[in-house]
Amino acid sequence: NIAFGAVIDGGAGIYAYIDGELRVIADTDTKIPGSQQRFGFPGISGSSPSISGENVAFGGRCPTDCLWAYINGSLVRIAGPSTPMPGTDGTFGGFHFIDGASPSISGENIAFTASSAETETNGIYAYINGELRVIADNHTRVPGATSARTFMNFGQLSGTSPSISGENVAFIGVWFAGAGVYAYIDGELRVIAATGTPAPRGGTFGTNFGQVEGARPSISGENVSFVVSAIYAYINGKLRVIADSDTPAPGSTGTFGALPVSPSISGENVGFGAGADGLGLAIFAYLDGTMRLIADKNTLVPGRDNTFSLFFLLDQSDFTGEGVRPAISGNNVVFTAAPNGVYAFFPPTRGDFDDDFCIDLKDVAAFQRCVTASNSDPDFLAACLAVFDFNDNNGIDLTDFAAFHSTLTGPQR
Repeated sequence: NIAFGAVIDGGAGIYAYIDGELRVIADTDTKIPGSQQRFGFPGISGSSPSISGENVAFGGRCPTDCLWAYINGSLVRIAGPSTPMPGTDGTFGGFHFIDGASPSISGENIAFTASSAETETNGIYAYINGELRVIADNHTRVPGATSARTFMNFGQLSGTSPSISGENVAFIGVWFAGAGVYAYIDGELRVIAATGTPAPRGGTFGTNFGQVEGARPSISGENVSFVVSAIYAYINGKLRVIADSDTPAPGSTGTFGALPVSPSISGENVGFGAGADGLGLAIFAYLDGTMRLIADKNTLVPGRDNTFSLFFLLDQSDFTGEGVRPAISGNNVVFTAAPNGVYAFFPPTRGDFDDDFCIDLKDVAAFQRCVTASNSDPDFLAACLAVFDFNDNNGIDLTDFAAFHSTLTGPQR
């Protein structure tokens, strides 16, 4: 399931592709619940909706900016200008949607950035189990700091937003003379990587967290991914380099170059956009321990005879904007590109005998072995049936070959 913001003739809206069908979540024709007014939307500048199952969180005007969620088929106002702000005596004043801040949803829990209408408070907040709570604000002590520092702000550029997984939240925090990626896990703040933290390949991290548009971290369980000149992931309690300027880029003659926006993490898989020698900007994913090229300017657009001309990773389009990063769920990767649209890579579920996410001549050879596998090792036969028995008749024959042939994708570049 995929959620996205888009501009249409005469309006704009939040849409979702759920169970194979496009749905309107809310658009400029949708009435605000309890009102005769209709929704408006902040400038689409990286303020992307977020989806979890069939639930969607997004920013919309009511008539000023409010945080909304589409939960169990109904629109719910999570917070707005009159909502009491936890940790203060005031109310919410803004959610920074116009600056590209985006809410994040997991189940029915939502994390977001906000500031107060009456005080100078700003912070990261979450709606968890039906209640609003402070994750961290500018009165919160910075974990791991050598002195009694408090956070100053939570990312200074467009698209710098928190991410939520269950009740765990990851975010960028900035403090005097330092910054870092932090996570609220099991009710406690943890340092993922910050100024002075040892980097995986030597040296220490500096202060340039959140200095890239769209530099929001992503969290999956307790695993966190983020960008600071390179793509990093904190997986099973250990920092790893996923891609940097020394990492060979698949499909390229060299290594990765520009790493302009944050990655997205699902389990231990990481999706991201990056530049590479000979490719320009492209979409990549680190899937099951192997780096993959998902799409570049040589990739055919699904259903068309032309190739992709542009991948929207920074402020390159009126309806995608700053910080619109690829998203990953399992092995599936979603991204925005020109021809203007939202695209998804779904690895083949049948025909890919060697699990390399492409169906090529190696799989053709495996099919030939499987045709004659009736008297072979039963485990091998079971593997053949799982991959090549397209009509589920407990055998592999010419009918299956016709179906298999139609799935050929060619080699992984």
